[in-house]
Amino acid sequence: MMTNLALSTDFLLWYAGAGAVAKALTVLQSRTHVGFPRIFVLLSPSYALDAWRDVIGRREAIVAALLRIGWSVPLAGLTIVGFRHVASQGLMDEWLFPFAAVLPFYIVTEAMGAIVALPFALGGLPLRPLHNNPLVSGSVAEFWGRRWNRWIGGWLRSQFFRPLRHHPYVALFCAFLASGLWHELVLHLPVYLAGVSVPFGSMLLYFLLQPLGWWGDRALRRHPLLRRAWAWIAVVGPAPLLLNEPLRRIFLLQP
Repeated sequence: MMTNLALSTDFLLWYAGAGAVAKALTVLQSRTHVGFPRIFVLLSPSYALDAWRDVIGRREAIVAALLRIGWSVPLAGLTIVGFRHVASQGLMDEWLFPFAAVLPFYIVTEAMGAIVALPFALGGLPLRPLHNNPLVSGSVAEFWGRRWNRWIGGWLRSQFFRPLRHHPYVALFCAFLASGLWHELVLHLPVYLAGVSVPFGSMLLYFLLQPLGWWGDRALRRHPLLRRAWAWIAVVGPAPLLLNEPLRRIFLLQP
C-alpha cells in the first residue's frame, strides 16, 4: 500500500509539472478576458481556461463541491477496499481486472476531482466538475468531448480542435495522439522511474484506437441504441491497454 501511495504522489507531481507547461502555453495564447488573475489558472488542476467559464455563485459552488465530496469520497474509499480485496483474494481472474476497474477508476477520479476543486470554490473561483456524468454518454464523441475529464478536454479543444477546425480529422488524430503521449508521460514514466516494469506504448495505442471508435460513432448516428452500445465497446473494449497494473497501482486499485 505504501508503495502505491508513493506512486500516487509521483503521478500528482508529474501531472502538476506537465500541467504547468500546458497551462503556461494556454495563458500565453489566450486573449480571452477571464475576469480574474491568470495565476489562478496556473495554480488550478485544469489545463484550460474553459473550465472557468461556467461561473456560478460562491455559495452555490461550495455547496455543490461539498455534495460531490460527500458522495464520491466515501464511495471511492469503499470501492478501493472492495476492489483490492477481490484482487488479493483471487476472486477474479487477472485478465478481468482492467474491465472490472472501469467503474472504480471513474469513482476514484471523481472523488479526487471533487477534493481538489473545493479550495477554488471556497475562493470564489469554481471549477467545472472533472467529469460530467460520463455513464450516460450516448456516443464516443459525447463521452470524450463533453463528459470525461473536462479539465484536460478543454485544453485539447483549445490546442487542436479550434486551430484545426477546418481539418476536423487531423484535429481528432492530433488530440488523441497528444492525450496518449500525456498518459505515457504522467502515468507510465513515473512508475518506470520508481523501478517498476511498465508496458510503454499501451496507453498511446489505446488513444490511437479511439479515432476509429469516433468514426464508427458517426456511421451509427441514425441508430441511437447501436451508437450507445458502440460507444461502450470503443471506450471499454481496449481497457487493458489503459487500465493496466501501473495505472491501477497509482489509483490504489492494485494490492
